[in-house]
Amino acid sequence: MASAIYQEMGVPDADTGNIWACANAGLAVGALFWGLIVDVIGRRWAFNLTCLITSVFGLLLAAPMYNYGAICGIYFLASLGLGGNIPIDAIIAHEFLPQSRRNLVTLLSLWQPIGVVVASAISFGTAAKYRCIPDSPSCRAPGLAPGEYCCGVSNNMGWRYDAIVLGGMTLVIFFLRYVVFTFHESPKFLLSRHRDAEAIEVLHKIAKFNKAPPPTLTVEQLEEIDIKAGTPPLAATELNKNVVKNFFSNFKSLKGLFTNRLQLMCFTLLAFAYMGDYWSFNLAGSFLPLILLRRNISNGATTVTETYRQYIYIYLPGIIGAILGLFSVSLPLVGRKWSLVFSALCQGIAMAMYTQVYNTAGVSLYFSLLQHVQICT
Repeated sequence: MASAIYQEMGVPDADTGNIWACANAGLAVGALFWGLIVDVIGRRWAFNLTCLITSVFGLLLAAPMYNYGAICGIYFLASLGLGGNIPIDAIIAHEFLPQSRRNLVTLLSLWQPIGVVVASAISFGTAAKYRCIPDSPSCRAPGLAPGEYCCGVSNNMGWRYDAIVLGGMTLVIFFLRYVVFTFHESPKFLLSRHRDAEAIEVLHKIAKFNKAPPPTLTVEQLEEIDIKAGTPPLAATELNKNVVKNFFSNFKSLKGLFTNRLQLMCFTLLAFAYMGDYWSFNLAGSFLPLILLRRNISNGATTVTETYRQYIYIYLPGIIGAILGLFSVSLPLVGRKWSLVFSALCQGIAMAMYTQVYNTAGVSLYFSLLQHVQICT
């Protein structure tokens, strides 16, 4: 899809990374903003609004004509919703799952490779089918001869169809979330807002859905706990102020990392491991299609069609990796610590292997290994 946009709009190689820079900036800002606002407006509204924002701006991606700057800007806005939705989903799953099933949060990563495979299959029938001949000049390029074939909107609609289908699917998911399925507010959030009766009501509905005995917890018991703790109920405005204040006060505790060498070393190693995970993910998601497309063209394969077919094959092992990650973090002798160490080690080796790849088959093998290990983390 990205290669079709670059070709149609005549984007030089030096500017191809701008769209991914905007997307990553949107993910970072969205995660920070929604990570704060979710404790103000609640999980339910944040859960639905982030999906709505992603779907609306995802659909709008198909609107600009010969305006790469607008594409980058819209992608940034769509990423604001996506960047918030990812951590909010994990928060909701963590708060609703019982203590004995918290390890199932790991399976959320299973949907990332599944989503990529589905999106690649859709692109296989849209972006790969209805697009310009590779390497043809943009219709906006200077110096075109009269009647010369060029890449324009009319013969390059595939990526727009792709954006419309994926944006429409996200909009349907929002509709299902908001209208069809009854999503209850998190009891933990309700308790933090002193809405004890609503929290207990949600617990009863959860128990009824799971055909479990109703909880014996009462409003009076919760009020008694508040009285003993000496925490009188606060107004909504005061609670919101406390949320913002506590959010920024957490950054002050970061200075403690630099007072202990062991803590600093652990923090640094974890930071590099997580950054490495994201670097490799970004490399695979952003630039792999371009690499495959150019390698396929140079090898004389079926170019764009073959590229999307390979992309489906590449992400399929990620599904297995997510399942392995669930078992890995649950093993007593492995756990989260050694799962992270092992996956980071394998990923580093795979990154080094990538520099020695010179053909399409090698690229496919490398990223199969990369995604298989990465999702485990």
